[in-house]
Amino acid sequence: MSNCILSFPDRTLAAAATLSGGSWLTGDLSLASLKDQDIKRVARSTDLNTASTTFSIDLGSAQDIRVVCLLGYNASKTATVRIRAGAVSNFSDGLYDQTKPFYFTMYPQGGLPWGHPDFWDGGIMPDDLIANFPRQLIAILTTGYSLQVRYLRFDISDASNSAGYFELGRCFIAPAWQPSRNLLYGITFGLETKTTSEETRGGSEFFDVWAYRRLTQFTLSLNAAQGLAQVFEMQRRIGIHDELLFVRDPDDATMVEQLRSFLCRMRQLNAIESPYCDRSQAEYELREKL
Repeated sequence: MSNCILSFPDRTLAAAATLSGGSWLTGDLSLASLKDQDIKRVARSTDLNTASTTFSIDLGSAQDIRVVCLLGYNASKTATVRIRAGAVSNFSDGLYDQTKPFYFTMYPQGGLPWGHPDFWDGGIMPDDLIANFPRQLIAILTTGYSLQVRYLRFDISDASNSAGYFELGRCFIAPAWQPSRNLLYGITFGLETKTTSEETRGGSEFFDVWAYRRLTQFTLSLNAAQGLAQVFEMQRRIGIHDELLFVRDPDDATMVEQLRSFLCRMRQLNAIESPYCDRSQAEYELREKL
């Protein structure tokens, strides 16, 4: 287990970043949709040919990059993506080149009943893929530092997608801050919903169902300099309105993409405490962005 990561801002949204490649629909379903913070505004490929489900990003200049996150996709269970990142457009520098599945192992061995089709690999139940499961893939490019990256390429393979196309809501590309000390004990993680109910006199209940949001609360203990240089600066830059990506454990290859890590915003700006000499303590309350 390694220390958590707090990642922002999304370099894809910068004016200098340009997207190209593949075969994508025009208008509201074009690649330009990836430059919108609204995850539900998607880019959609014309078909599932591998030449169509690919795209490249030129950030305009070399940027500190450590985290890549794809969100809001309709990938099938067997879909994969090859992610390349480099300072040169042909990626000959070999900074990053990895192929990753869109969905990782979810259930521990023995966590599914005998006879279930995913009993041995611990995969995700098919019914959970699109409707009920977080659609996010997180790639940590390096350990402990950021890379100087200008170009990225994403080659998506999803020939068995029953929709007949691939769609993607966001491509989050950002530097990251990893605190020198990890989260203090007492972390909370759960779900929030605004679902309401009404009950008839006869006892029947009716629900107005809203989507779930993930929530987490934790505390960081830092030296005084980090409290000002990192925590206060983060609050000043993104407030409660802008976004960041929280990665609970970058070393967790089974859970980091799906459950405990998510794109979010700070629910409130908590004051930085000084519990004792030369120490800062910062409390975070993060709410998932849908």
